[in-house]
Parts: sequence; C-alpha cells; structure tokens
Amino acid sequence: PTHNVDEFTDLHASINRLSIRMALVLRMLDGLQRSRDRLSTLTALHESLRSVCDLCALGLYEGDADESRLHRCECRGDAPALAEDIDKPDRATTQQASAGGSILLLRLPDVGLRQQSLALVSPTALDEELVMLLRNLAPMLGSALQRSLLMEQLLLASISGLSRLAESRDPETGDHLLRMALYSQVVASELQRRAYPGVDAAFVRDLYRFAPMHDIGKVGIPDAILLKPGPLTAEERTTMNQHPLIGARVLRACAAQLPESERGMFEIAAQIAEGHHERFDGKGYPKGLSGNDIPLAARIVAVADVFDALTSKRPYKRAWSFEEGLAALRKDAGAHFDPEIVDAIHATSGEIGMIYLEHRHI
Repeated sequence: PTHNVDEFTDLHASINRLSIRMALVLRMLDGLQRSRDRLSTLTALHESLRSVCDLCALGLYEGDADESRLHRCECRGDAPALAEDIDKPDRATTQQASAGGSILLLRLPDVGLRQQSLALVSPTALDEELVMLLRNLAPMLGSALQRSLLMEQLLLASISGLSRLAESRDPETGDHLLRMALYSQVVASELQRRAYPGVDAAFVRDLYRFAPMHDIGKVGIPDAILLKPGPLTAEERTTMNQHPLIGARVLRACAAQLPESERGMFEIAAQIAEGHHERFDGKGYPKGLSGNDIPLAARIVAVADVFDALTSKRPYKRAWSFEEGLAALRKDAGAHFDPEIVDAIHATSGEIGMIYLEHRHI
C-alpha cells in the first residue's frame, strides 16, 4: 500500500509539473503573438517565466557572426544583474553560477547574420526541466523575435517616411528631427532614472520614435500660409495653429486601422503632435492646457523642439550658443516649460552637449 501511495504521489507531482509547463507555454505563446517589438516580446517572455521560476532579469544579446562577444540590446527586470557584454555561448544552453545565483545563456537560432542569445538571471539554479523546455522552445522564441524585429523596422520606416513628408513641406535646418528626438530621449532617460511616474523603457523608446512626428499636421496647412515669407495675419495664424489638431487627428486615424490591442502604440505620437505647442502656464495652443494636464511626452518634446530652434541658424536669426539656449530654457521654466523637464535637461547637459556638437547646424 505504501508503495502504491508513493506511486500516486509521484504521478500527481508529475501531472502538476506537466500542467504548469503547459500553462507556461500557452501564456508564452499568447504573449508572443500579441507583442509588436523586441521589448514587448521580452516583456511577455519575462512575465511568463516569472510565474514558474524566481527570475531576476531577462536580457537579449546579439552580435555579428564574426565577433566573439555579444552585446546586450534589450532587457527586462533588474538591469544591473546583466552584463553589457558576454562571451558567445559554446553550447546551445549554458547555466553557470554567479555571485547572485545563476545565469542561464540560451542561444537562439541566428537571425540573418546576427546570433542572438537570451540570458536569464535567477538567485537560484534553474530547474533542469525548465532549462530543457526552454532549449526546445528556442526556435519558436527566435522566430518570435525575428518577427517582432521586422515589425519594429517596418514601423520605424513608416515613422521616418511620415516625418520626412512633413519636413518636406516646411523644411527645417540640418538634422532638426534627429537632434530633437535625441534630446527628448536623453531627457526621458533622466526622468526614468529619477523614477518619474509613467516613465519606463517603453516610454523612452516610443518618445524617441515618435518625437520626429510632432509637426506632421503641417501637411494639412495650405502652402500660401505655411510657406509665406512674411508675418501671418491673425486669420492665417489661426489656421496655422490648427496643425497640432490636424496631426493628432491623422495619427489617431492611423491607429484606428490597427487591431484594438495595438492602437495604444500611436497614442504617444498623437499626444506629442497635439500638445507640443501648449505652455505650462496655459497660454499655449491649441487647447490652452496647463501644467500636468499637458501629456508628459508633449512637455518633453516642447523643451527639445524649442532648444533646437534656439541653437539652430535660421534665415531670420543667428544660432544661439549652447549656453544661451540652456539659459533661455531656465528663464522660461514654469511659464513656457515644465520646470522638472528643464531641470532634467540641465542635469544631462553633458549628453545634450555631445548631441549638439555632433549634429549642430550653425
């Protein structure tokens, strides 16, 4: 009888382990099917694995076929637990001890010329059955990441094309779109370091992606107004001030063509287009929003856009110096600009300065 009880206990435990693994695979498949880029793919994978193991961090590494090391390109969880670079794994799956527990390196099928590996960090050694399951799922994970990378590249190409379309109607100097997107990214990254509510890696990424679309609404402004060499009349200014609303309408119409689960992707773009001419004191346009009623993405882009305009040469003005541009932002903090964002751009003036020097137009 005792022997039979032990057999049933073992069978029950085996069934439980199997059901847990099957549930993991189903959750993973559902998350991977709904992901739209590498970060959301890793997020889905991270959340799935955390339900069955004590996972500190999950990182995606990739490198060229000729290189002996892989570079970390995305991660979820405790980023400091993951090294920036690791040696290429010799075997498909390698689990090694670390000071904080264990690191599992799972080599994925190559995507083009790039080799990709997943690194899983756990305070304890991962269960051998889970390791075997992940090794068997590696082709599926590689395909999901390849698909999400392709979708990401298509999205970025579309964004770039739409941004350049707006720029072609109202040409800016030099690399205006690149500079202001990089400035926005640096400021958002600083806010993320400060644990600013709502600012995470996805926000920083999407802000950088969509900042160049801030003036997309200018495609709806007549040339006679948009390209007028002299001052605008009051009526013409009213028309010009509609371009943020036009831009937001265009972007939300784009979002409406996507599956409902994907529509939020374009909301930050619409917020930027609609709100980058609002002022912190409520004296901006098109809606006269003030303070935190202005979406954060729009408040960041407003600072980056004006700073680049001040420090760039125009037919009607000289380029202000880097220091003059920062001083102007400080002077308008609390009136035109969110003071916390102005503080963030001053705190990162070293990074901002490198972008300014590399891409400036004077």
